[in-house]
Amino acid sequence: MKFHFLYLMMFLRKVSFCIINPNNPRLFSACQRKKIVIAIASYIIFITINCTNYSVTKTLPNPPVLISLAKLNTGGHLLVYRGNTSDIFFAGYKLYTGSSATGARNPSSLTAGLDCSNRTLIPNLPIEYSIEIYTSEGLSRVIEGDNGNRVCKFKTLLTSGDYISVRTLLLSFQIGSQGFQFSAPSNALVVP
Repeated sequence: MKFHFLYLMMFLRKVSFCIINPNNPRLFSACQRKKIVIAIASYIIFITINCTNYSVTKTLPNPPVLISLAKLNTGGHLLVYRGNTSDIFFAGYKLYTGSSATGARNPSSLTAGLDCSNRTLIPNLPIEYSIEIYTSEGLSRVIEGDNGNRVCKFKTLLTSGDYISVRTLLLSFQIGSQGFQFSAPSNALVVP
């Protein structure tokens, strides 16, 4: 880190023709702001160009871990899960249902799932979050004892005895195309 600071000081001397005194608490007071901005931007570009830790492969999103599925008093269901989606291109979740765990985890088409609407936050911490599953508009009021970290809502009704699975979606930007990158399936839960 000290090397970068020394390099920056040498760079500022060469580019901005400033007199830099390392003992001066107001290090950049003698320089014009425009010259400083150009020098720092050039330094950042230099560091970026020299960075070799990059990849052109797609990021594989983490699937959520479904913990529980319970009926709500107001109707519908509350899905509690653990998610850790720290990717900036997080686009939401898709819900898949089936008559068996295998059918819910492996749908015939990944685009056939239900989108999560009314998204309120990005689940980027490894804590428990919840998703409401019901046909009403908007998110229901959180009742004491329920998980208050509501991420979004699937607008559908679930049939008792069916299985559900969820996949994470990331926006995917490749040269010449855009789309979604789907995670592996989550574990399956049976609808109570």
